[in-house]
Amino acid sequence: VVSSTQLGCPDACAAMMPNGIILCDFSPAGTYNTPTYFYEYDYTTNKFTQVSVPGGGTSINTSAFATNMLDLPDGTVLFADQGDNDYYQYTPKGSPLASGKPVINSIIEECPTFMITGKLFNGISEGAGYGDDWQCATNYPIVRLTNGTNVYYAKTTNWNRIGAVMTDSLMDTAYFTIPTMPAGTYSVVVVANGIPSSPHSLTLPCVTTYVDQVELPGTNYITVYPNPGNGIFSIESSIPIDKSIICVYNTLGQELMQQKMNGSLNTLDLSGQPAGVYLYHVLSEQGELLGKGKFVIKK
Repeated sequence: VVSSTQLGCPDACAAMMPNGIILCDFSPAGTYNTPTYFYEYDYTTNKFTQVSVPGGGTSINTSAFATNMLDLPDGTVLFADQGDNDYYQYTPKGSPLASGKPVINSIIEECPTFMITGKLFNGISEGAGYGDDWQCATNYPIVRLTNGTNVYYAKTTNWNRIGAVMTDSLMDTAYFTIPTMPAGTYSVVVVANGIPSSPHSLTLPCVTTYVDQVELPGTNYITVYPNPGNGIFSIESSIPIDKSIICVYNTLGQELMQQKMNGSLNTLDLSGQPAGVYLYHVLSEQGELLGKGKFVIKK
């Protein structure tokens, strides 16, 4: 209520900011009335606090129906009056929610693209939303690369989850392609709804690393890297496959070792083997062949 006027949002926008507070706007109750007022909603206290409108003041002469918001990768919220050429950024206070922070496990170079693995790439909310007229969700990974004052954004594709939120410890994967960039070492983060991960270092130009990937039944797959390698290989599964076994053979077909998969990330140590090509099979608990590929050891 503002000056005894009941407010409402028959069709309006809102955005969950990195600090967990919801930025929203309201107009006098009814059908698309004016003006529009802005509030922050704190779900932990169930309280609304009025804030200044973009450009200053307490209200703008438009209906909440005609406004829109979008979470930006830098943690601010982009606001616009639909049809207006002026755009505004709202900067939230406080720190990003730790529960919404993505995690990068690895970046695998498959020049000119990169595969990135980790957790919480889709964040813990859809970001911004608006009735049924506009689609503003940002619950997907955005990759940002920084070197000094230079900031670049990469195009991400092939997310293993679409429309998901709050995936906790489930493994996430995506691919990203970088724009034309100078050589150097970059700080890479994954951003979900304005909340960045801790940085991961990446040196350019890209050096091709062969990645062997085994498709398994359903939506699961195994990725093996670095390949070629010095004999220590990471075996990463998109979901835990504790009852599966990896068998390693030389090119004569002689079995060298077997190893059970525990969880979603395992290490295979072939450092005692000479340089060369080695084959592997992924077997189910019943001995069914789920997939096969090769390791290349260089020394």
